[in-house]
Amino acid sequence: MHIKKCCKITNGIELTKPSRTLATSYLRKARASLQTLQAISEKDWKIVTSYYAIYFSLYAILVRIGVKCEIHACTITFVEVLLKKYFTPADINFFRQAAKTRVAAQYDIDTHIPNQFYGLMMRNASTTRTTCSDIIETIADEEIKDIRAKIS
Repeated sequence: MHIKKCCKITNGIELTKPSRTLATSYLRKARASLQTLQAISEKDWKIVTSYYAIYFSLYAILVRIGVKCEIHACTITFVEVLLKKYFTPADINFFRQAAKTRVAAQYDIDTHIPNQFYGLMMRNASTTRTTCSDIIETIADEEIKDIRAKIS
């Protein structure tokens, strides 16, 4: 999805008040997902749970900046376009594939998720949360202003 389209569609990218408190709350949700991940054994639900740990972590950055977005593809596009300083193209590809894998695991009956990607999701859930937490702690107010200006 294109960033301009995400800024124009309902529930897409919109500016709100930046909130460190709300960002911390989303990081807590990510941590809770990681804890749940350890407690469940069914592969499909482990995929769904690991994806949400990743998604809540990314979304925590958005709310720290002051961005609301209810469309997962637009959240990932935001990260790709406006946070490329922090995430590689390989990271973005992983986030997109993880989103597709989550949908398949959650809604399809006979989906085969390759063990290699399944393992990658399990490993990356925790590292993504750590990376996002670090970004939230170190992102400068000036950078937040610049990102918000690009959205306006």
